[in-house]
Amino acid sequence: YDGSHSWDGSLSGSYTADVWGEAEAEKQAQVLSLEAANQDLSVSTLELTADIAETWIDIISARNKKIILENQININKTLLELQKLRFANGKANALDVSQQREALAETSSQVPLLEKQERILLNSLAFLSGTTEIGLVQVNTKILPETIPLASVGIPSDLLENRPDIQAARMRLSSAQWTIAAAKADLLPSFKLTAQALFSSGKLDLLFQNWIATLVGSIAGPIFDGGLRNAEVKRAKAFALEQLNFYARTVAKAIREVEDSLVSMQKQAAYIKLLEEELAVVRTTLKDAMVQYLNGKSSYLSYLIAWSSIERLERQLVGERANIIKDRIGFHRALGWKSTPQLK
Repeated sequence: YDGSHSWDGSLSGSYTADVWGEAEAEKQAQVLSLEAANQDLSVSTLELTADIAETWIDIISARNKKIILENQININKTLLELQKLRFANGKANALDVSQQREALAETSSQVPLLEKQERILLNSLAFLSGTTEIGLVQVNTKILPETIPLASVGIPSDLLENRPDIQAARMRLSSAQWTIAAAKADLLPSFKLTAQALFSSGKLDLLFQNWIATLVGSIAGPIFDGGLRNAEVKRAKAFALEQLNFYARTVAKAIREVEDSLVSMQKQAAYIKLLEEELAVVRTTLKDAMVQYLNGKSSYLSYLIAWSSIERLERQLVGERANIIKDRIGFHRALGWKSTPQLK
């Protein structure tokens, strides 16, 4: 509406009809852009939540390692006193005592590193929580949480719809003046996400070529210029195609992240199982080495080597168990934090 005063003081006006629907299209584009910005905020919230959760897991892991380390130091101190007593009674030599001192010193040297790690993690958690006062951040959990086993048959790709970055990319695609005529289910490629590495199998390229071609073909609604310059129409179309490519790239990235998480959890669980088996074997070796040493059939060094392996494995297992929980956090982040069905 264009209103103005005439020379005689009366009010005259005119109304320009939105023949080409340009005003409505711009309105819808702005609404979709706003919704996309809200999804961007959800992405940031998602990332912050994951960072806090992972830092929390790392703090628990560091504290558990400290507890194990303190116990190992106490055992090494006891062994040192026993070796001193055996040396005084002529049942051990000076080398045995020196080797045990070295073992104690090596274990004790790990304490400052774990204390540094814990302090830095607490600082990080305070920062992520929006405060600079570390004393306000309390982590009272003492053990790592248990995880529920995942279904083995796969995750449907339509769960990626939960991801705010995919939603934002799709809204920007619509905002670029394309009319999405395809059904909602057709906006994502359909397949099962498993730990079989779809990205490295060579199937993904063909899948995406076909999917993108189908998506382009199902996007209708040419951009009418409504009297605008032809160059501006070409620019708008080019921008819309750019948003389409960005949307496809966002979906590809989401698929890769889910695949990476599935593979990581699978292999991490297998690695932990092997470490546990290794620890059981070394504990048996430790007992045999002690018997051999007390019977004078081997040196004290054989016992210390086995004991050092146990110390290393006990602390390593804490970190690896924490890593598999962080992998699970990454998996839920890759699916947009929505619960996944327990498929059978």
